[in-house]
Amino acid sequence: MQLRPANAAICGLTLICICAVAGLPVSAGEPVAADQLQMIEVSGDAGTTPRGGGAVCPLGDGPCTPFQASQCVSPTGSGQCRVVSAIYDPTQPNLVRVSSCSCVLQGHCGNLTLQGDIIRCDGDCPVPPTGNQCQVLVNGVPSGSSFVIFTTYPPGTQFSCGCNTSNPPCEPAPGGQGCNQTQCPNSGEVCFPRCVTMTATGPVVVDCECRQDIECHIEMGPALPYCNGLCPPGTECVRSETVNTDGTITYCCDCVPITTCEPLPDQSACAPVQCPIAGEECQPRCILIGFDGVPRVTDCECGSPNECHAELLPGAQIPECIGGCPPGQVCIQRVFATPEGTRYCCECVQDPPECIPTPDRTACVPFQCPQNGALEECQPRCVRMTNHGTIEVINCDCRGLAECHVVWQPGITPYCEGACPPGQTCVQSLIQNPDGSFDICCDCIEDTCRCRGDVNGDGVINGLDINPFVRCFLGIPIPGDHCECADIDEDGQYTAFDISLFIQRILGKYRCDETPCCPKQDLVEDLRTGVNDDNTLIPVGNDDPDWTVFLDASGGSTPRPATVVAAHPSWQTFPGTQWVSANYFGPNGEYGYEFCFCLDERYSNPVLTLQLRGDDDSQVFLNGNFIGNGAGFNVAVVPPITVNNPAFFQPGTNCVRVLVQNIGGAPTGFNMNGTMTADDGVCCCDPADLDKPIGSGVYDNSNVLIPGGNDDDTWTVTVDPSGGITPRPATVLDATMIHPLWLTIPGTQWISANYNGPNGVYHYEYCFCLDPRFEDPVLDLYLRADDFAEVFLNGVLVGQTPNGWAFNTPQPTHVFITDPDLFLACENCIEIRVHNTGGPPTGLNVAGSVRARNGLCCDDRQYSCCLPDGNCQDLAPGVMECEFGTLMIGPCQSYTACCMPDGSCQFLEPRCCELAGGSVLPPGVTCSTGAPQACCIDVAGGGSMCIDAEPTCCQFAYNGVPQGPGTFCQGDLDGNGVDEACEPPPPPCGLNPATGQCYQTQCPIAGQECRPRCVLVEAATQQVIQIVDCACTNLNTCHLELSPAPSTPFCQGGCPPGFSCFRNVVDHGNGTQTVCCGCTIPNP
Repeated sequence: MQLRPANAAICGLTLICICAVAGLPVSAGEPVAADQLQMIEVSGDAGTTPRGGGAVCPLGDGPCTPFQASQCVSPTGSGQCRVVSAIYDPTQPNLVRVSSCSCVLQGHCGNLTLQGDIIRCDGDCPVPPTGNQCQVLVNGVPSGSSFVIFTTYPPGTQFSCGCNTSNPPCEPAPGGQGCNQTQCPNSGEVCFPRCVTMTATGPVVVDCECRQDIECHIEMGPALPYCNGLCPPGTECVRSETVNTDGTITYCCDCVPITTCEPLPDQSACAPVQCPIAGEECQPRCILIGFDGVPRVTDCECGSPNECHAELLPGAQIPECIGGCPPGQVCIQRVFATPEGTRYCCECVQDPPECIPTPDRTACVPFQCPQNGALEECQPRCVRMTNHGTIEVINCDCRGLAECHVVWQPGITPYCEGACPPGQTCVQSLIQNPDGSFDICCDCIEDTCRCRGDVNGDGVINGLDINPFVRCFLGIPIPGDHCECADIDEDGQYTAFDISLFIQRILGKYRCDETPCCPKQDLVEDLRTGVNDDNTLIPVGNDDPDWTVFLDASGGSTPRPATVVAAHPSWQTFPGTQWVSANYFGPNGEYGYEFCFCLDERYSNPVLTLQLRGDDDSQVFLNGNFIGNGAGFNVAVVPPITVNNPAFFQPGTNCVRVLVQNIGGAPTGFNMNGTMTADDGVCCCDPADLDKPIGSGVYDNSNVLIPGGNDDDTWTVTVDPSGGITPRPATVLDATMIHPLWLTIPGTQWISANYNGPNGVYHYEYCFCLDPRFEDPVLDLYLRADDFAEVFLNGVLVGQTPNGWAFNTPQPTHVFITDPDLFLACENCIEIRVHNTGGPPTGLNVAGSVRARNGLCCDDRQYSCCLPDGNCQDLAPGVMECEFGTLMIGPCQSYTACCMPDGSCQFLEPRCCELAGGSVLPPGVTCSTGAPQACCIDVAGGGSMCIDAEPTCCQFAYNGVPQGPGTFCQGDLDGNGVDEACEPPPPPCGLNPATGQCYQTQCPIAGQECRPRCVLVEAATQQVIQIVDCACTNLNTCHLELSPAPSTPFCQGGCPPGFSCFRNVVDHGNGTQTVCCGCTIPNP
């Protein structure tokens, strides 16, 4: 800080002096004596002789040196020469210059001192009068304070010290009727009311404050006080209310910081509010770049200028994230598409910011999951098994440490592992991608209760459900508890009302709903050995098909039916039964027999009762559980073995096994009398596997394409954005409607709800039935769609195509589902939601199948009967009686050509053809009308064989050559390994080039022989050179004969009337002639 002396011109001499004292310190709180001020320029006389009388007082402040002789003079020279006046001058380095010095007594008011930007007056004033105080005079006007901040005054303001009576303070006037009228320290300020208390007699001013006349203050309205006036930037004039103990209310008006950090009304920036934490600023968090290209601030928040926030740097088109974040966090930008444009937001999030795969896709990043603290971690949800066998993590999710997730090990296909919350099941989804890779995902899927109260999931409500119900109600379920079925009233919570309903269902023997694809029927199974199903005895020596040998100490093949044997004289036999054996004369050892039956999942009250004799020892087991010992072979009275414990039975296949130990040599066997009963225990029909094609544009249960333009009633349109009636069958698109970019899965056709439909989501549904006993279900689906599609099975998303242009991927999207929890007994529905986003056309193309062991529903079975004559007879649905033929699953198929074992060709149903030992000919091949003929078939390694067969069968069934009508196989008469019917045909009558003679062949007319017709001769001698032509002739007709050697030709034989046998000669001009004989008309 610099203080400059002024008005020191003496004799026109200008003296430049620099104080050796260092500049004024500026640290807050340190008083600075005047002798620390730095003088930079003084004008005037440098002499020391005082002007006028008196003595010069000692120098107290260094900057007063130029003034000491002229201004610091007192009658006695007492006091010290101190700075008593200074001027605010921003042009000076230290903003202040000295204007006057004087002799000031020690401790008396008069000298100025400096503390930072504060000028202070210290010292005492003479008293009385009371109230005098040493205060700063601003341009000669008392400030009312011993110090002022000089930088708050205009440049050129002069400051000095003086003892003046203080103005009355700015406070309420007596009685609270306004404020004292006093002079406020700052120019333009007025003592305004700040707070008013509303009493029963009216308003009372309780606080006043000096404020500018336009500054925030309180005023009285018609009823209540209100705030009026302005506030500095970043603050606002706010009225506060305080309820006093006497019930009155005090209202105050103050400028308080604006705490709402938000965009300005024009969204050009954030409002310049005063943030609650010192050093923070209100800065953009989100900036919207509108479609018009104009940036707009949409979100603001208080933060350090060095903290993560959004900025649009000069020349940039897209906002950037500027600044850092606290440890463990990272500044990221999130981008959002909005109807107004694109919004860019910056925020500090955990590092890593999301639960995602690591960059190398070998694991999940160590994301700190937000829920449940350390009880959750970022785990793999989906992995991809590439066609090279490598595993890549493609999706992660925050899940409990033991919750359902995907795991894998080298060389093992990834699988799902872990538990799920009550009422959910860990389900695996497998999707094949167009490049041949597979995605395996694991998720907890909500269970669906099929029967409220059936908490153990066995299909019935009984005492076995009590413990699971209690565990679910108490919140401590174990795997296998179906807690979704404990909410009996379906209100989403467990209450006392659920307990009441549960007890009612048990006591009332409540039964679960009918399985619509399999009506209930009581079970009665006959376990008697040696007895037919019609209650007749099986002849001795024949098989008992109900009892299967699975263990044979004599080494016989297994499994095979047991054999009915005659009872040994020592054996006792239960009435109406017979003994059976794996080997009546078998050696010592152990023999095993098995009888299996089916129990429907809705069965109840199962009871197995049996009596058993064995030779020698025997035991009986039910589903692997020991249930009793058999009696000896000659025990007269055998106690029954009875089992009715439901725990020993199971839905589906149940098996009774009998183990017999032969220890006394032959014979061996066992004899049983018994029955198995169960309420609603009959399985609807014998288990049968399901393998059902589900291609689009294909007739159900066949490979025949539906003509274009017709309905495909297996695929139902359930949602149609174009407004069509739903539900309705999808339409098969003909070839002219297939878009050039569409690829079609072989053997299928494209279908559509509306080929020219608008954008939207179209729903297609395909439903199929699964027998309640189904096992190992498989949904094997391939699809293409315009534009893309999602696949749901029974409401669960199980796969999806790429997002866009899924109609011409190199390979169709493959969805492969095997999780049995995704399938239901009876009706199941596949729903494919096709998203059309690019305008018409739109459609769906599907191939694949549904497969399940024992999954074919009884109602889906159309049986037919192959009769002994090879014909097929359709049976009514559900009818399984085929009295004179063989029962076949499915309806009769189209008749086709069939080659029978006798070589004949008949039109038969294909399965009946094969049942009769025939061979089905390819489609389109028909039987001929001719009788069987010789059919020659080449044999590998050379040679041939001959069978008599219909010509078509000869060609297509045996790959042979028909020998023509009337031919038949004769055998190898000449011993050359070839049937005479298959011998090559003899050559026609002609010249044998190998011998030069005529072929010795059989001529077509009896009595004819193949003889020379023309010869080449020497012209001079007429000797024969060679035979040149042959013909079939007899000895009585005109022909050519040769004389004995040396041979010469001559003609012999007769001709028809009017013709003569002449010799015709052609001379070749080279000494040779051709001579022929023939009938010609003689010359007259």
